[in-house]
Amino acid sequence: MKFKILADEWFNSKTGLVKESTLSAYYQQLRSHILPYWGDFDIDLFKKSDAQLFIGNMFNKGLSMKTVKDLEVTLKQILMYAVDEYNMNIPSAFKLKYPTANLVSKKEELQVYSIEEQRRIVKYFENHPSYQTLGVVIVICTGLRIGEICGLKWSDISLEDNIIRVNRTIERIVDCRTGKTKVVVQSPKTINSQRSVPFPSWLSDILSSFSSPYPSNYYVISCSDNPIEPRTYRNYYRKLLLDKVGLNRCLKFHGLRHTYASTLITNGADVKTVSTMLGHSTVSTTLDIYTHSTLESRRKCVETILMK
Repeated sequence: MKFKILADEWFNSKTGLVKESTLSAYYQQLRSHILPYWGDFDIDLFKKSDAQLFIGNMFNKGLSMKTVKDLEVTLKQILMYAVDEYNMNIPSAFKLKYPTANLVSKKEELQVYSIEEQRRIVKYFENHPSYQTLGVVIVICTGLRIGEICGLKWSDISLEDNIIRVNRTIERIVDCRTGKTKVVVQSPKTINSQRSVPFPSWLSDILSSFSSPYPSNYYVISCSDNPIEPRTYRNYYRKLLLDKVGLNRCLKFHGLRHTYASTLITNGADVKTVSTMLGHSTVSTTLDIYTHSTLESRRKCVETILMK
């Protein structure tokens, strides 16, 4: 059996069992990387060494470690489908060798906004209040992802407890039927992403004054029952920081989230708490991203050794 036939069957078997965004991710993996490499391969002849060659080929194309590992997971799912559905005698559970991370790509230093830059953003909002700028201020205080702030409704905000409950996210994905992109509103990508995030009391007063005129089912940053999609909001954010706030740089929107997490860790928050508030699936994910922050915290700790 040709791999492309098996992959098509496996993909169709996933319909209705996984979120539409997950299905879209599989579709793009197959179209961009897996089928161009494996399409005409005879699956009955598959060996572990074939998968190892595939991994090496993907790194040679310049793909990141995470992308290659995601491709491995999908490949193994397709192989397991062959074993389960056709009782094929092929390996489906094996461990591949990966190059040391620093041989693949040099990890870039995490960029965050300074305290002064954050204050300038908040100050601009105070002088020029708007719902879209409010969204940026909320992210500074909560570390929400761009899809999460776009999907935030007033009903998700508890002013009594100063808590935001992350219940949905908005994402532009590739429609597997048409090949075109579309916007979907769905639950967060993992159970951990569905979380409650506290915010400072000073933000509560601002949210209270903004929320009162509108129904609870309205989206916060659009102040309507129609959301703003991430691509549009990302463009707004860039113009806000460079043209209106007047900063001399604009980090990616995710830089607001990095700034939030780094600020928490630098100020002594334990990594488990930060991981929960960010909605990471594991603490190791948080540690991997924010090693520089935890290292700085450790440096402060060792300065106390044998102090009198």
